[in-house]
Amino acid sequence: MNSTEKIWNRRFILLFITNLLVLAAFYASIPIIPIYCQEIGITGSRVGIVLTAMSVATILFRPVAGYLLDNFNRYRVYLVFLALFCLSFPAFLAFPLFGALIVVRLYMGAVYSVCGSATMTLAGDVLPAAKITEGISRFAFTVSIGMAVGPYFLVAGMLVSKLSTQKAIDAGRHRMLVYISLAVLILTMLSYLFLNSGIHLLAAGFFFGLGYGILQPLFQAFVTGTTPAPQRGVANAAYMLSYDVDIGIGSLLMGFMQESIGLPLGFALTAIAYAAGGVVYLSYVDGYYRRLRQK
Repeated sequence: MNSTEKIWNRRFILLFITNLLVLAAFYASIPIIPIYCQEIGITGSRVGIVLTAMSVATILFRPVAGYLLDNFNRYRVYLVFLALFCLSFPAFLAFPLFGALIVVRLYMGAVYSVCGSATMTLAGDVLPAAKITEGISRFAFTVSIGMAVGPYFLVAGMLVSKLSTQKAIDAGRHRMLVYISLAVLILTMLSYLFLNSGIHLLAAGFFFGLGYGILQPLFQAFVTGTTPAPQRGVANAAYMLSYDVDIGIGSLLMGFMQESIGLPLGFALTAIAYAAGGVVYLSYVDGYYRRLRQK
C-alpha cells in the first residue's frame, strides 16, 4: 500500500480530513450533551452517568474493534461503522429520555470504538514504512484539533504546540517533550485552585492545549511506529482504550464533584493523574521505547 515515499500522499490526506471531521463532531458533542440533558430535566450526577455510558461501551468493544481490523478488510469495516456512528447523533433528539440516552451513548461507544481505532490503523497502512512515526505524529493532530474545535481556550495552544515541537518529535527528542508537557499540564490544573477571572480561564485553556497538544500525537506515534502492520489494529484499539477509561472516569467523577467539592478543586486534583503518568513514563516507557529504536 505504500506506493509513495511522501507522508502527505493522497490517501493520507483523505484519511486526515475524514478523521478530523468525525472527531470534530464527536468532541463537539461532549460539552453540548450536559446542556441538552439539563434542558430535558436531567441534572447532577445523572449527566455524568449519561456521559460515562459511552466509555463503558467503548471499553467493552475495543477488543472486538482490534479483531475486526486485523482480520477483515479495514476500509470496509471503517465505512460500515462510520455510517453507523452518524446515526447516533439524530438519536439524541429522537429519544430525549434518561434511560434512552444511556442506550444511545452505549451504542455510540460501541461503533466509535471501531471508527477511532480504524483511522489510526489505516493511516499507518498508507504511510511509508520509514516515516510511520513522523506521519502518525501528524495524523494524531486530528485528535487535538477535534477536541479543540469548540473552545478557542484549547485550539490556540494546540496549534502553537504543533508548530513549535514537530521538528523535535521528528528528531526523536521525545523525553524532553514529555517532561515539559507534563509539567505544563500539572501546573495548569493546579492553577484552577486560584481561578477567579475569565482571563485566567482562557490562559488555563491555552496552556492545557499546549501540553496536551504535545503529548497526544507523541504517544500515538509511539504506539503505531513500534507495532508491526498486522497487529496495528489491536495495538491502536488497546491504546485508545486509555481514552475510553479516562473519559468515562473523568465524566463520572466530575458529575459527582460538581455537587460535592466543586469543579475548580476537581480539576486541580487531576494533576495527580499527570504526575502518576510521569512516574510510569520515567520508570518504564522511556527505556522501552529507546530499546526499540536501537534495534
